[in-house]
Amino acid sequence: MDLSIKENRILMFFITLFTGSFGVHWFIQKNYKRGIFYLFTFGGFFVCWLYDICKSFFDIFDDKKFIKPKVVPPTQPIQHNIVNTIPNKTVSNYNEQKPIKQDYINLYRKVVFLRNYNGSPIRDNDKYPRYLFYDFKITNPSIFHKKLVTQGYLEPGSIDDTLKKLRIVDLKEILHSYKLPVSGNKDNLISRLKDNVPEETLKFLINDKSILVLTEKGKKLLKENQDLIDYHSYGLRWQIQLDEYIKVKKSLPFKGSFFDVAWGILDKRKLDNYYDKEFEALASTIYCMSELLGKEKKYKQSLQFLLAVFYLDTSGVFSLSCDREFIKFRDKEELEKMCNIIFTFAPGIIEQIIHYQKYFEPGMIDEVYTFYPLPLNYCSKQLFESMINELYFNDFFDKEKYFNILKNRFLKSI
Repeated sequence: MDLSIKENRILMFFITLFTGSFGVHWFIQKNYKRGIFYLFTFGGFFVCWLYDICKSFFDIFDDKKFIKPKVVPPTQPIQHNIVNTIPNKTVSNYNEQKPIKQDYINLYRKVVFLRNYNGSPIRDNDKYPRYLFYDFKITNPSIFHKKLVTQGYLEPGSIDDTLKKLRIVDLKEILHSYKLPVSGNKDNLISRLKDNVPEETLKFLINDKSILVLTEKGKKLLKENQDLIDYHSYGLRWQIQLDEYIKVKKSLPFKGSFFDVAWGILDKRKLDNYYDKEFEALASTIYCMSELLGKEKKYKQSLQFLLAVFYLDTSGVFSLSCDREFIKFRDKEELEKMCNIIFTFAPGIIEQIIHYQKYFEPGMIDEVYTFYPLPLNYCSKQLFESMINELYFNDFFDKEKYFNILKNRFLKSI
């Protein structure tokens, strides 16, 4: 078809409009490949769509299809029938934890228990610390300890292992019973016992104090799960829940350490705290990140984060958590008391800032003020620099002086 003629172009328009889904306009223009493509894609979709329209239309008049079937009440509960028809199966409900999570909880308690009780004897239940129940729900630690032996993670230690774990007073008591000298350090006492008391007799004497040590299987388990040991040491302290930790860990494209995973969690939390204007939570999160950097011996970065915490503590931004109308109608005495909460000079933060003095660079303060812009700040950069200089270069930090400056600025703003 010659499309240079206007009438042909008009005709082609209507052909495309009504049959375009089937590619007729391409076949007319002898573009067969594209025509076939349209026929089997858009044409197919059009036919299915047309079928659904027709079906829906005729369903309007088909009442039989939509008559509800008669329901016969079951003579027994449905769940009971299902259980009886599937031998050795249990029916779970939505309240049960996912197996993957429970597996991690079991692994976590096993790893931490092995880490803490390598080189310890099996004891009576009341001799184990209470955190085993509160943190791990281990109600019978003595049995749990024995299971780790049967599972091959622990084995009886040697005589030397047990003697090294005994108290000096216990070693001296055995020596005294054999009328042997009790002078010297612990190594001297152990050597004297081994030299003068037959091995079988010594085994019998210390049998009730025999300790259990890690097998190769136990050592391998701890090595492969060092991150769970680190999680137990720092995770709850940094308010990282186990399920949150596991979820982030499994999402990483690489096998990271506990500190790698924790950094990702804390960094996201920091951004959430900032954008949600939860400034007290933000200070807490940044402090956790500073601690993490310190554990990794990144002291300069750790100091940078400590300065950010001190900046938030002295900015007065915590006053935003109080209703402005509430503040407006307080008397001066009440407002002065509030300043003890709004402006904080935590001794622990100040001590750590001083401890990292050799890593301090003047540009760090600029970075803090640039990276964390606040909706209000009673502590100017100049005043903050004065505080840091006094911490580093004076023999006395006049906290009261700076507190009063900030307090007066706050009171004048009311």
